[in-house]
Amino acid sequence: MSNLGVLLANNSRGATLCFRTALALCPGMAEVWNNFGNLLQRQGQVTEASVALERAVTLAPGRTEAWNSLGNARMQQGDMVVAEGCYRQALEISPRHVKALSHLAGLLEQTGRTSEALAAYETALDVDPLNCLALSGAAHMRRQLCDWRRHSQDEEALKEAVRSGDGHISPFVFLTVGSTMEEQRLCARQWALRQCHGIEPLPPREPGSGRIRLGYLSADFYEHATAYLTAELFELHDRRQFEVFAYSWAEDDGSPMRGRLESAFDHFTDIRRMSHEEAARLIREDGIDVLLDVKGYTRYARTEILAYRPAPVQVNFLAYPGTMGAPFIDAIIADPFVLPPDLHHVFDERVVILPDCYQPNDRQRAICELAVTRAEVGLPDSGPVFASFNNSYKLTPQMFDIWMRLLRATPDSVLWLLAAGQEMEDNLRREASSRSVAPERLVFAGKMPLATHLARHRLADLFLDTLPYNAHTTASDALWAGLPVLTCVGATFAGRVAASLLRATGLPELITNSLAEYEAKALELTRAPETLRELRQRLQDNRLRAVLFDSERYTRNLEAALRQLHVKSA
Repeated sequence: MSNLGVLLANNSRGATLCFRTALALCPGMAEVWNNFGNLLQRQGQVTEASVALERAVTLAPGRTEAWNSLGNARMQQGDMVVAEGCYRQALEISPRHVKALSHLAGLLEQTGRTSEALAAYETALDVDPLNCLALSGAAHMRRQLCDWRRHSQDEEALKEAVRSGDGHISPFVFLTVGSTMEEQRLCARQWALRQCHGIEPLPPREPGSGRIRLGYLSADFYEHATAYLTAELFELHDRRQFEVFAYSWAEDDGSPMRGRLESAFDHFTDIRRMSHEEAARLIREDGIDVLLDVKGYTRYARTEILAYRPAPVQVNFLAYPGTMGAPFIDAIIADPFVLPPDLHHVFDERVVILPDCYQPNDRQRAICELAVTRAEVGLPDSGPVFASFNNSYKLTPQMFDIWMRLLRATPDSVLWLLAAGQEMEDNLRREASSRSVAPERLVFAGKMPLATHLARHRLADLFLDTLPYNAHTTASDALWAGLPVLTCVGATFAGRVAASLLRATGLPELITNSLAEYEAKALELTRAPETLRELRQRLQDNRLRAVLFDSERYTRNLEAALRQLHVKSA
């Protein structure tokens, strides 16, 4: 019966029955408990999986696979300390176990121990140089650390893994490399096929009547960058036409944002302890007409829920700027600039165009009224300040070359970056020195509450965007705080966002179409402080009139698009 359960793994109900029967007959078989636990984990039943896997390691404490699987289950439950202990126990038994090494690396990454994560991924690659999880993980960790010594090799290895058709590269990591839209679609298709293999869609339900039921699916309903963009959207939905549901698997952090989000929805359901199928069945029973996935392939995604097809219309919304390459995702929300007509063909979803900008914004983001001084944040008393508060994985050697030339051309200027650990700072200072720039001209901004972080933007003169992956929420933060953003238009959705934001803010003159133009424009603006002052004043004067920050207008545009999708599905 146990072997039949393994064979029926793609038939979750049949496999579950087989394993339960086998365990009723032979409850002392560690291998059956292990296989049953793995099945439960794939189904998203992590509490039950943990119980089964605990039984497996108790019966056979020398089983590496069982310890590794238990680590995965406990990590999904958010118990990082116990999960790490499980992975290390697996490696104590089998020091070169690739899965345990890669999963331990993923845990170390999530807990901010980037250097340790890189070391674990690299050890896994020593054992299996073609392991895709380790390959994409190591490349991403090096990008986080701004360790660019293997930058070109990493990018080529990731692209080759995708082109080969045998790869299972993280689509989100792949967006950050210099890949084409066609390559991104291939990567997403491969990921969707592997992640959701064997999931049978639920039976379709009869269309509902009355108000359209919108469901938002996310792990980011707490103090998170996505929440900073969307909170007011949820509040502004027209309740005469829409009933709005949240399905959340985020930890309740007790923050004011969490409380605000819970109040913003008509129904707020915590699905952390539900399996993927249970969550899908709940969404179906709630009669959701349009389900918006606000995760895509970003961290903690639960794409499997969507693979069950709980709603007649399922939409890739906001969080993931690329095609999901999945037959169960019907549409993606975009705008005329991020996805012009000549790019629609490389998206498996129907491209739904909003007239202004695809990105919502929350006008209630507070900016601290207390003045933040240069000295308080480590900036020199005078001289131009170039800022780029993007995550470190968006920084590239090519962009850094341009920034260093700008610093050399303006001897009293500094570059202000977001701090991401001592090793990242040391690496960038070394890179600056190699480009004949004094390392102390790089200043690193530590974490602050959002209101204070927004206020400190006012100390900078110009925000320098990144390519191939632009600033997204980070660019909106800068514009909301009154800091001009200079961008270069890229070839992909992820590289066209900042230009869309600038167009919606009424600052198209800060959009460039080549890196040479970008560099020249940055230098021109730095040498014309009166122009920068005028741009800042325009931002300040137009902030509440710009369509980017017109939350009411955005909500009505999105609702019109969702109504059309709903009508066409009926």
